[in-house]
Amino acid sequence: MAKHSLYNNLDKVVIIGGTFDPIHIGHLEMANHLLSIFNTKITFMPTSIPNYKEPPKANNTDRLNMLKLALDGQPDFQIDTREIEAPNYCPTYQTLSEIRSEIGYDIPLYFLIGGDSLQSLDTWDYWDKLPDITHFVVANRSGYSTNDIKSPELKLLFKNRQSSDLKELQNSGGFYMLNFTPTNISSTTIRNKVKNHEDINPYVTQSVARYIEKHHLYLS
Repeated sequence: MAKHSLYNNLDKVVIIGGTFDPIHIGHLEMANHLLSIFNTKITFMPTSIPNYKEPPKANNTDRLNMLKLALDGQPDFQIDTREIEAPNYCPTYQTLSEIRSEIGYDIPLYFLIGGDSLQSLDTWDYWDKLPDITHFVVANRSGYSTNDIKSPELKLLFKNRQSSDLKELQNSGGFYMLNFTPTNISSTTIRNKVKNHEDINPYVTQSVARYIEKHHLYLS
């Protein structure tokens, strides 16, 4: 049984990681789709400062507060704050290894990535060890094709481990391809709209829109 309270009594663990700068309806649509597939709580895991792209525009406190507001009243969604509260950068491998040690090796672990992240997976820290501890759930991203994976090692691994049937996946190491595309909106677009004083209400929850306005986020 899981030792960590977040994952107690779950028969599978599904994680959506990201900076959520800010969280938007595309994230929520994806989470609801995953909920319909896996029928278990969906865990949002906000990252701190990633080492593979520019730091978030909003600070950790604001990003976490917006995430809490967006998920308020939705008991099927929960937040794992270990990365955003960590004092130093946490590689995904380190985080998922911790979770694996907490839940044991009999419970499946699923980690959502976009098609763009799949193509660059071989640049992640200890990427070749990740299949030992987790499955990847791969979401469609416009302009990115699995045929464009450059790394021969990753291409071979993906070829041998991809599936569109969850029943085919074992305990870890699979690539489950999602046949779902959420609303085409990005956090970057939302930040630009805020900066340009454009309406963002169609793309975020009302609570998040109010928070952004109240705290004057993304104006510079």
